[in-house]
Amino acid sequence: MRSLVIFALVIFAGFGAAADMIDNCNQSEDLNRRIGGCTAFIRTHQKQDAELAKAHSYRGQAYFDQGRYRSAIRDFDRVLELVPESHNNYVRRAGALIKLKKYGDALADLLLATDLYPEFAENPRVLFRLLSAYNGLRDDEGLLATTDRALALAVWNEDEVGLIWSGRATALVRLKQYEASLAAFDNAVAAGFSEDWVFDYRGTVRCNLGDKAGALSDWTRAIAIGGPEKIRRTQEHLVKEGRFDGPADGSDSAAFRLALEAHTVDHGC
Repeated sequence: MRSLVIFALVIFAGFGAAADMIDNCNQSEDLNRRIGGCTAFIRTHQKQDAELAKAHSYRGQAYFDQGRYRSAIRDFDRVLELVPESHNNYVRRAGALIKLKKYGDALADLLLATDLYPEFAENPRVLFRLLSAYNGLRDDEGLLATTDRALALAVWNEDEVGLIWSGRATALVRLKQYEASLAAFDNAVAAGFSEDWVFDYRGTVRCNLGDKAGALSDWTRAIAIGGPEKIRRTQEHLVKEGRFDGPADGSDSAAFRLALEAHTVDHGC
């Protein structure tokens, strides 16, 4: 009888450990606990089935959230070996590939996910990752088409709207469609998007359109946002042009401002 009791306790303990392992894998508040639980499940699970795929997917997402993108990709690869039609995991893998600047592979995953699940054509997360992939590839036609689709949706907050307009404006700059680009940058700024590079780009656009005063205003604003590091980089550029004697130390000065103004007036954009 005693041996039967011990056997039962061992069995119940095993069930308890298995339950803990599954609970740890399923929760998302503690990423390390999720990775540990999913790893234990993956090592002990005997079947090549959807449950194994789910554990790899959960662990891959936890790796992604920790910035461990290569580990995440390995897990998403395994999911897609087990369940090739898992459209969500193509999107997840694309996110990790974008972080590693593998834009072509990311784009292929996103397009395949959309083929498998056409509703993704209007999915905000998919659209944002498409924007990143097209921008990384300098595929301006793809970028413009995707911003058209994104801006047709009424699901974005102001920051997101500004980011979409700024991406559209950047593509139009590369295509030298300066008037359209200026309008897009204006929309980005109106939405509250205030990164220093937006004013840098818009200043260049205004310069190309002959608006020297507007260009100087935007470049001055970019410097105010970017601070000493932005000033230092601008000073280095002006030193190379022979307009500024230095030092290129990131400190603002009247001489620096005069050099920037001279650059704006004389520069051919």
